[in-house]
Amino acid sequence: MIFLSKVLKKKVIVLVVLFTFFSVGISYGEISVSVYLRNGDRVTGRWLNADNRVIRIDFNGQEILVPLDEISDISITSNAISEKYLRNAEDLLKLGLRNQAKELLRLSIRESPQNARAYFQLAELFQEDGETDDAVKYFGLAAAVDPSYDLSEKFILSATAYLSKNEFAKAAESYILLFENYPEHEQCAYAGYQAAFLLAEKVKAFDQALELLMQVSEKFPESDGYERAQYLIGNLQVETNQAELAISTLTNFILTYTTSQWLPYAYTMRGRAFLKLHQNSEAITDFTTAIEMTQDLKLQQEIRQMRDSSAWMIYRVSDGLPSNKVKAIAVDGTTVWVGTSKGLTEADTSSAFWEIKTEITT
Repeated sequence: MIFLSKVLKKKVIVLVVLFTFFSVGISYGEISVSVYLRNGDRVTGRWLNADNRVIRIDFNGQEILVPLDEISDISITSNAISEKYLRNAEDLLKLGLRNQAKELLRLSIRESPQNARAYFQLAELFQEDGETDDAVKYFGLAAAVDPSYDLSEKFILSATAYLSKNEFAKAAESYILLFENYPEHEQCAYAGYQAAFLLAEKVKAFDQALELLMQVSEKFPESDGYERAQYLIGNLQVETNQAELAISTLTNFILTYTTSQWLPYAYTMRGRAFLKLHQNSEAITDFTTAIEMTQDLKLQQEIRQMRDSSAWMIYRVSDGLPSNKVKAIAVDGTTVWVGTSKGLTEADTSSAFWEIKTEITT
């Protein structure tokens, strides 16, 4: 025996009555509904009919029967005017009038921004016309409005197309659409990591990449991209001036992934973080370790340049000097007197980072 709530029974009756008796000006199948199932899924399509056992819905040309005892709620998702525009657009497409159909699909969306099928059809037209940017935009809107449209393959293909043209920001955007709209999809982890890697290494959108990497890593710690992501998080913390946090992140990476291919890069980035904190001796140690670890001659050369420059600490006006034009230097134990064009400064050299203590102006 089927037991339905009074509210659900009422909604089914209202929809049947609406279609049967009050459909003046509404063509067959123009009422669009979302059916929410007890297992958490949702089915959206055109209302066809219902009886005391099932609801019949048209989904992309296929009739779906949904048993009433599996339904938790039903809602109308688009209005009749929007559906009229959509139906007329489909008729125009059958006549080959693509531009006119596009205009009607836009009107359908304007009338009902929740009409996922209108977004989807418009996206397909743009895709067929080779207008990839607009296609991805409208596929993304269709997925956001109704995730029952599985557009994951569309996003993977568009990302691949963008990568072939070195359009890395757009490729990342396509991967993000899959990651955000299909959290349970088998390709969700892959898409999230790929988007973050592109943003970090190709687009150089460091803040956005860091935020995304944190999200993906938390959700998919067992995926293939996790190890690389942990190194990149430390890298991005250096790039976004979070040196102390970067040292902690990269130290944890170095201790955890002792045979990682990213280990030389982790030491290099931790060395850069030490430099930002004026801890030059620690930086030099990390740079030396990285050089010994890698067989990449280009990387070795880049690290040597960083190590050589680390032997010197450059002080400027921003560090406390009266002027960048130094006229004379005198050493008195751990005190260095620096004469500049704008005055005399005393610097305490007893610590690794000189402290500018006094300034005597002329």
